[in-house]
Amino acid sequence: MKKYFLSLLVWMLIMFFSVYGGKSLAPGFVFSLPLLFLIFIFPYFPYLYSFFLAFLTALVLDTLGGLGATNLIAFFIALLVGIALLRFLEKSSFISQLILGEVMIVAYYLTLFLGNYVWRDINLGFIVLWDCLGAAVLYIAVLFIKERLQSH
Repeated sequence: MKKYFLSLLVWMLIMFFSVYGGKSLAPGFVFSLPLLFLIFIFPYFPYLYSFFLAFLTALVLDTLGGLGATNLIAFFIALLVGIALLRFLEKSSFISQLILGEVMIVAYYLTLFLGNYVWRDINLGFIVLWDCLGAAVLYIAVLFIKERLQSH
């Protein structure tokens, strides 16, 4: 119960920073912090809890961004891809975590791009690609730092 409460508090802190401070740094930064948090906690919590946090995150981001349900669909597809990958990959391996995270990031941003392209008829290709690359690099950096701290 303690780890659920702690993860919910960290999620609330990340969402607060993303909503109020993220837009001043970069527009894609608003989407990448909650996504990266969900990817890091995803293998260690029940899937229902991950979907609940994804739903709350999408609710906040879709409400503020005016994107309809694009983030909700993108988060759910990314989590479903993650569930499928966890059947074949182990949770503790660095390479498995790298593959899992990067594929979930690409699934999220690809769904976001296709959803905006099909439903909104807006060409956000460059912005979504830039945000996807930024999230991927940020994920790799945080994963290397996490691995380095765990090895010492």
